[in-house]
Amino acid sequence: MESQLNSELPERLNVNDRRTVYVWSEELLCLCDRIRKVPKRASVVHSLIEAYHLLPFLRIVEPLPVDVADLIVFHSQDYTECVKTLSTSDDPDKLNEQAENYGLTYDCPGEGVYQYAAAICGASLAGAQCLNENLCDVAINWTGGWHHAKRAATTATT
Repeated sequence: MESQLNSELPERLNVNDRRTVYVWSEELLCLCDRIRKVPKRASVVHSLIEAYHLLPFLRIVEPLPVDVADLIVFHSQDYTECVKTLSTSDDPDKLNEQAENYGLTYDCPGEGVYQYAAAICGASLAGAQCLNENLCDVAINWTGGWHHAKRAATTATT
């Protein structure tokens, strides 16, 4: 018996008809590769994309630069300031205490976390902008979503 759901689904788009954006830059790749707990993860993903000869099917878009004003559109001011402070703190005890309060422990980048967060946010915003401006049907930021940040913490906290 054939499912009614299948008969109601629209025809699948031919993969060649999809306009796909891949948000990527060498700078983003290098920044993400420095994360201690997942070193070189971004390069491995990009290498797989190259090995499977997918780049000709993707339009590469560079991440947008972002600043604190852009970050606090989604993240709280306190969380954003903490992330920025963690990137520049020379006091390991203060660093660990603040990091724990916001769930920025275990596999979070630590040193340079603000630069990392700003780059990832800029990559996601570039993809969203392409979608909003109807420049693509699919936008991919393979470097995003690794730390599942919420408005005022990471998912390591409730």
